Amino acid sequence: YAFNDLLPYFILLNESNIQVDKIDAIINGIKIGMNNYNRKSQISKGNYYSKGTYYYGKEAYEKWINDLTNIELYNTEEQASIKFFSWWNSISLMNRRTTMVTVFRNLAGNPYKTLTTKAYVETAKLCTQQVSILEKMNKDNSYNTDCSKWIGQISNDIQSLKLLADIENKINEILFSISDYKDI
Repeated sequence: YAFNDLLPYFILLNESNIQVDKIDAIINGIKIGMNNYNRKSQISKGNYYSKGTYYYGKEAYEKWINDLTNIELYNTEEQASIKFFSWWNSISLMNRRTTMVTVFRNLAGNPYKTLTTKAYVETAKLCTQQVSILEKMNKDNSYNTDCSKWIGQISNDIQSLKLLADIENKINEILFSISDYKDI
């Protein structure tokens, strides 16, 4: 794909002279992620590349599972599109959860109260489980395989997505239970 065709999937940032505390930035990022987890879908009427419905968190998992469950209802072109976005989403999730493991392990190493430290350690463990599931999902379903082979693997993907969604719920329960993310 040409770079211009992928623009809605990239965020380009300019350099800045603003100094931000690293821990504050991480914790604010966690809070934004938690808000997005419960965010409702939004319809974008932007340009050609950004038109469509954007799903978040729980609703995104439900939509993804539903699309895979009903794959036979889509024409060949739509199936190929779903296959691409399934691959794209799983690769993106795996990348983000790998980063989250590092972030939460680092946060757990700070001198927080015991409950917060335990929450960060548990979150890192759950993210590690998600990475394992996503690695297997991507190994089984390389984007380069043809759709007919991929469709044979969809039931495995659906089970993987259900596990991922369950773990995601646990992560959010843990994070929402923390009253002060910097309770030193």
